Amino acid sequence: MLTRTGIFDIDDIFNNALGALIGYGAVMAVLSIIKPVKGKVLKTVGFLSPLIVTVAAFTGIFVCYSNKEFGNNSYAYNYKLDLKNTRIELNISLKDNKDLVPIYKAPTYSKDEAVS
Repeated sequence: MLTRTGIFDIDDIFNNALGALIGYGAVMAVLSIIKPVKGKVLKTVGFLSPLIVTVAAFTGIFVCYSNKEFGNNSYAYNYKLDLKNTRIELNISLKDNKDLVPIYKAPTYSKDEAVS
């Protein structure tokens, strides 16, 4: 975002904040296990709660999708089709001469054009 290169989305902020929160919680959980502190178990679970909530959310998402009829990008099909005796007909004619067509190229803008 600062260098204005690449693509920046709002989910980058969410993902980075969640990653930082999980990393901080993991480090603090290890430190609370190592140091003799009163209420060690409760503090450790508290520090690991972002990780636990994230894992539980993703587990719920995967379980939900795997129980749907077609799922999310399912790999198991529900029925087979025998296409061995399928006949395909194409009723078009192609031109004899070849046309040159341009390849799509995204427009480039100067800094002033991009800001306005």
